[in-house]
Amino acid sequence: MDTLEQVAKRFMRRKEVKEMGLSIEDVKRVLAGHARRAGGCVSCAYSSPYHGRFSWVARHCVLGLRQDNCTMYKPILQGEVAEVKAGKRQ
Repeated sequence: MDTLEQVAKRFMRRKEVKEMGLSIEDVKRVLAGHARRAGGCVSCAYSSPYHGRFSWVARHCVLGLRQDNCTMYKPILQGEVAEVKAGKRQ
């Protein structure tokens, strides 16, 4: 299972996603779109849906780490790996 699918499966458990009738492929498309547009937790493999009010962008780290000093960043999109290694991400 790829990393994006792992993160998408976490979102599939949310009642709001079930109510919208979204498939795993739909969820992966939405998450990939956000990952391309935003950095940090929004595109990290360790992100999970925020426990409060549902939002595609509001996430929390399953490891309990803060975004501003995270040393475990692991992108959900493979194309981002090269950027991270080159130091182009914040």
